[in-house]
Amino acid sequence: MKRILIIAVPVLVVAAILGAVYFSRGVPQEGGQPPSPVGGLPGIPGGAPADGTAGETLPGGGLAASPTDDFGRVSDVAARSFFVNEDNSVTILQPDGRIARISGGELTTLSASLIVNLFRADFSHDGKKILAVFGSRETPQVSVFDTEARTWQPIGIESATAVSWSRTDYRIAFLTAKGGTGELNILDLGNPKAKIQKVADIRFYDGELHWISPDEVVLTERGAALVRSSAWKLNLKTKVLVPLALDQLGLDALWEEEGGGRGLVFTGTRRGLGGELYFQDKEGNLRRMSILTLPSKCAFGPPPGKAPEAATSSAPGYFYCATPIDPEILDVTPLPDAYFKEVFRSSDSVLRVDPNTGLVLSLLPDSAPGVDASNLQVSAGRLFFINRLDGRIYALKLPEEN
Repeated sequence: MKRILIIAVPVLVVAAILGAVYFSRGVPQEGGQPPSPVGGLPGIPGGAPADGTAGETLPGGGLAASPTDDFGRVSDVAARSFFVNEDNSVTILQPDGRIARISGGELTTLSASLIVNLFRADFSHDGKKILAVFGSRETPQVSVFDTEARTWQPIGIESATAVSWSRTDYRIAFLTAKGGTGELNILDLGNPKAKIQKVADIRFYDGELHWISPDEVVLTERGAALVRSSAWKLNLKTKVLVPLALDQLGLDALWEEEGGGRGLVFTGTRRGLGGELYFQDKEGNLRRMSILTLPSKCAFGPPPGKAPEAATSSAPGYFYCATPIDPEILDVTPLPDAYFKEVFRSSDSVLRVDPNTGLVLSLLPDSAPGVDASNLQVSAGRLFFINRLDGRIYALKLPEEN
């Protein structure tokens, strides 16, 4: 029987279970934001683009899908990550580290600098800054790109194993590993005089950090088909640690941001193939879903016709997932390993799921080309995603609420 714990428990019980996690109250540290050689991009002294081409408007690669189209390709350039801005322009981080923006059908280069060994990139809550982690995984470098100033800024933090933006401002939370121990820290990149604030001593190996609400972060160990992993939620003020999933094979998870409190959890099987998908509501109740996919191929969204902030209110909200048209392929695939190593490709359906009723609605038109959707984002009544089959961004108009 699968063992998933998604309930709040007293801190002492959690400490007894986990044993390896230790906390101390935060104290200021020297360090912070001033420029340093750590995190600087090669060939970008003072944050200037390496070849001076930032801001160039290119004749090709612009918006391929009209805003009135029900479904279409957004850009002719490949994307590793992207952000849909309030003016409906799209900022794109390309696989080689170059940064561009599509607006009004034109593609403008914001940064032409190439980044070697880019292994993580995240947009700030408003899309105006991009945090890049690159270089050696043993001694990674961290830099932030300002999309308005079009400059790179090295960040003076060393040995960062995981980094996440706040969902309300320009603070970042990051984990560091030093000599078998580690720390969770916060740095305000919106304040040039800010210093690193230590939150806790924490022993956490090889995983992801997600700042889901002003006072909460989630730490999720990296999952593998035959490896047991766990996820915890930490309150930054009280230092209370709550288990979200414990000792699960093939763990992959998605946690709703901005205080929604909902989650999607995938767990594998003892044979290392296939698995099951669960939905967690904000009270911690767990429900097995009828569809099977990885949470990394899903996104939470507000109810159609409601303001985006409705997703964090009492309204239930849909979630959206891409799942293989032939779901049986997942039963013979080691998950999530094959997906993240990109040795597994699928032809997907894109679904809207009502977590209250379990009702599933297929969204892709019959005429749509094959897609293997990832990086799903809901914005302005559309579902945006990267098609792993061609690396391009696509947009799908969402149906109005009945």
